[in-house]
Amino acid sequence: MPTIPFTLDALAGLALGLVFGFVCLRNMSRAVLWYVALAWIPFFQVAKLSGTEFTTGFMQVEWLATIMIVMWVLRRPPGRLHVLVPTRFNAPLISLIPLSCVSLVTGYLGLDPMVDASHAKLAVSVGQIMLFAWPIGVYLVVANSVATTETIRKVIRVVIVLALPAIALPLVPPRVIPYVEWSVYFALAASPFCFAASLYPSSIAKRAGGIALAFAPAVYGIQTGKALWYVAPIVGFCLIAALRSRRLLLAFLPLAIGAYLAIYVPLTGSWLPGPLRRQVAREEAQYSLGGRAGRDALAADAIRIWTRYPVFGVGPGNNYPYMIRYSVLATPHNQYMNILLELGIVGLACYVVFLGRAMQTGLDLLRSVTSRFHEIFVLGWLGLFVGIAVMGGLLGDFTLPSIRNDGLRVLSWYYFQWVMLGLMVAIKRIETR
Repeated sequence: MPTIPFTLDALAGLALGLVFGFVCLRNMSRAVLWYVALAWIPFFQVAKLSGTEFTTGFMQVEWLATIMIVMWVLRRPPGRLHVLVPTRFNAPLISLIPLSCVSLVTGYLGLDPMVDASHAKLAVSVGQIMLFAWPIGVYLVVANSVATTETIRKVIRVVIVLALPAIALPLVPPRVIPYVEWSVYFALAASPFCFAASLYPSSIAKRAGGIALAFAPAVYGIQTGKALWYVAPIVGFCLIAALRSRRLLLAFLPLAIGAYLAIYVPLTGSWLPGPLRRQVAREEAQYSLGGRAGRDALAADAIRIWTRYPVFGVGPGNNYPYMIRYSVLATPHNQYMNILLELGIVGLACYVVFLGRAMQTGLDLLRSVTSRFHEIFVLGWLGLFVGIAVMGGLLGDFTLPSIRNDGLRVLSWYYFQWVMLGLMVAIKRIETR
């Protein structure tokens, strides 16, 4: 159960929340900017949540999101509900919240007698539903509150400023890394936007700086062997390049592949480049690839469990007791398998439809925008969105974090994607005025 320790960091977090609530009351667009700048802070943990095997903090990302969502709801005209900006993906996305409530009931009513019931906790399941509600709520607030391009520019500037230390991370002494590594998560957010901007005419200095920041998370990820920091940017870059310079890419790609097969492979005797071979070796050494604990084996285990609960799954937050009973690790380490296992085929269908419709919305908007800044933003958003969606299928639950996999903290690293989704919808609204 959550407890509020009377410590300096908890009191500071509560005070920050009060100030933030006042900002929300005065100007919700400004509150969005504050949220982007402050939600990552790991020091002010307002409350502690304890279980039988873990203790985690109620982070600023959840605390400030709660305040922002509540204040946004209270700001509506008396007796009237908010009229949401319509999008084709609102319905499947928002449906995840009531669906998770239904899944909670069916999951506990049909709890497997072979599963240790002490690990199936109602409070944890409610916490998982909140981990669906917080990011979706943040998206709705941003999409329906931001009304000017200037606010969107300010958000991007804040993200870029907080990402700048990531450029120097490969050169930072190991003892300093814990104090600046947070910047790599902002670099993940800034990376596709900087890469997209570099494909448009600008000064040499701006292009060089943008490219340096764009590649910062991938460089640091390769250096440290953390695939999540280089998979998403590379996927995003490929998509952005295909959308922005399709003809050049189609002409260059066959030549590059031909040269690779004709020269590199015969000379090295390997189909994989040296850095990629080393990364694969690291993943295998960490048991992330191959073997009984590999991600493919965990996904297979999750599917086997799901077949017994096909419609609504085992219930939100209940992947742990089932995976620990019928697999070798307590999580599938896969966004799609996690949703399938916990919310069933209905939940996975809602999530996949949301992804597809959101991407289609971005592609349609890219073809219709009239502002160059809006075009760069939407192009960068598509790279970010698709990069994280692919990363979720390969590496873990980064879009809708699992409370069983330190989700309260993980959300504080990846909340920017929900802000950016809201800004994409805000651009759609601005363009149709």
